[in-house]
Amino acid sequence: MLAADVVPKKMHIAMIEQKDALIAAERAHKEEFVKEYKSQLDAKDVELTKAIEEKEVATKRVQEAVNTLVSASNRADKLQRERDAIKSKFDAALKGHEQAMRNHGKHGSSQVMSTPSVLSGKRDLAAETAEVIA
Repeated sequence: MLAADVVPKKMHIAMIEQKDALIAAERAHKEEFVKEYKSQLDAKDVELTKAIEEKEVATKRVQEAVNTLVSASNRADKLQRERDAIKSKFDAALKGHEQAMRNHGKHGSSQVMSTPSVLSGKRDLAAETAEVIA
């Protein structure tokens, strides 16, 4: 071996110690990096958990609102149908009453019913009732 190729033992030990120190520094940096990463990840997990809970609460509120809306809509539809049925019955009864009054006049009527004030009063009442219903 040539003397130039031989690295002195002290220098060799110093190079190994320097490399060990570099490796230790890299490990420390890596551990710090992992620690920071885990810290950020834990913080995001907490935020995510909170956001999911808020979403579930909001979803529940929306579902309750939808249920209330559907219930109110169904009730309104039912009441509209009932109102329409009552109006149809009233219109039919009013038309029948008016027809009866006309027929009564054609076939002769009693002296009390044939007076204009009585007949006009009944027509006015029927007209007012129809306006109120409509």
